[in-house]
Amino acid sequence: MTLTIKLIRENESDNTVFFDFTESGVTFKFHADVPKDINTEAEARAYLIAHQDEILLLLMQEAYPGADISEFEGDGVSTLDAIKAWVAAGHKNPDVLDDEGSVIERQEVNTHPASIALNDEIDAMLTIADAKLILKKLVAML
Repeated sequence: MTLTIKLIRENESDNTVFFDFTESGVTFKFHADVPKDINTEAEARAYLIAHQDEILLLLMQEAYPGADISEFEGDGVSTLDAIKAWVAAGHKNPDVLDDEGSVIERQEVNTHPASIALNDEIDAMLTIADAKLILKKLVAML
């Protein structure tokens, strides 16, 4: 699992962390609300890693909404493990077809259009590491 923190936004009652999360070779752009006292990149990373199974389950359920994981479920198998097994077995979201049955869109993973737009904006912004480097250079110039 790889985790890249993009931005931490303060809200009234909590903070929102925008991040990239790579699992099994697939990178998801996602965000999660975290407690208000989580303010730094290190704190956000620690929180997200501590809750990675919950976050990954949400990501996988969003990315593969039509996954029929029934054949992978069983005694002692979590929903997350069943979805991972479903993906590992080569299953994918169905292609979007037109009335004649031709492929209109290949849908590797499902992401809500509003999330795509928001994540594109976040990617265009400076990362926390970039901002820190710029601040260090500015301070050194003083």
